[in-house]
Amino acid sequence: MFIVPRSFASGRYFQAFRRRYHAQMSLEAAHLFGSRRDAFAAEAVLQESVILSHRKGATADTTAGATISVSSSDGLDDLRAPRRHTVPRAAALPPDDPAGVLWLPAGPEDLAVLEAVRGWPERLAGLGLAISTGPVVPFRTEALRREGGPGTAPMLWMQHVRAGEVCWPLGAGFRKPEHIDSAAGRALLVPDRTYVLLRRFSAKEGARRLTAAVLEGGRLPGGGPGLENHLNYIHCPGGELDGALAHGLAALLGSGLIDSFFRIQSGNTQVSATEIRALPLPPAAQIREIGAAVLAAAPGARQEAADQAMRGLGLSGCS
Repeated sequence: MFIVPRSFASGRYFQAFRRRYHAQMSLEAAHLFGSRRDAFAAEAVLQESVILSHRKGATADTTAGATISVSSSDGLDDLRAPRRHTVPRAAALPPDDPAGVLWLPAGPEDLAVLEAVRGWPERLAGLGLAISTGPVVPFRTEALRREGGPGTAPMLWMQHVRAGEVCWPLGAGFRKPEHIDSAAGRALLVPDRTYVLLRRFSAKEGARRLTAAVLEGGRLPGGGPGLENHLNYIHCPGGELDGALAHGLAALLGSGLIDSFFRIQSGNTQVSATEIRALPLPPAAQIREIGAAVLAAAPGARQEAADQAMRGLGLSGCS
């Protein structure tokens, strides 16, 4: 039995370890904590942790009908009276997953979320889309400018991306430079096109683990912007991402359903491009229907309109 950081459960960094470990050890039980603060409060460490119980030998992992016990508590105070349920081992460790991701659904609702989202047929690549990390590493460039004008382009940081909207500029109260020298060129600036911007970092305590918004081509002055490397951006390689698809995708990523799906697999504060590439998605036509509902709604009601459209399309589980 081990208490370990949950961050090893997904993402590319521990992929080789997971494959080797799961091939030699059989997972029997897991305990989740609702709070990151309690386990190491005395050391003032904020760490998402999980307690895992394994038995040497991988035979049980492939046994039909095998289950694992998953328990959870809010913190340490209720650790002696946890909530418990059983999970099919194949749902926690899908045998056909080359990345060896460990999924830990905390209850029947999470299992329903896994079933719903895993049933979607698409991935970004199947939609003709790609995801990249913002090319600007601030401490490595001298092209950042605090004042804008001729010869500068917008510089977007993680803080400019909020749920469903890109807010630029933030003005005098924002301490980071919001402009970049246009002469920086293609090495640092992206073309002036439509993108779905996604924050690369999120906290478990946030209302949503994924924060996404659409940046429409031509909306900002000065041509293509600079994107710092705490942002990922979804784009159409060699073409234009159409508005309905972009808005539908951003709303889908910001939905309660995808939030729940992401939390089941990820104990990491980083939202990796690898995880978004592997994320199941509905068909493009359904994503565009969600986008059309978003575009027809008032700005303050767009996520609600998206959630309603998802329910109407049978994409259940969103809040």
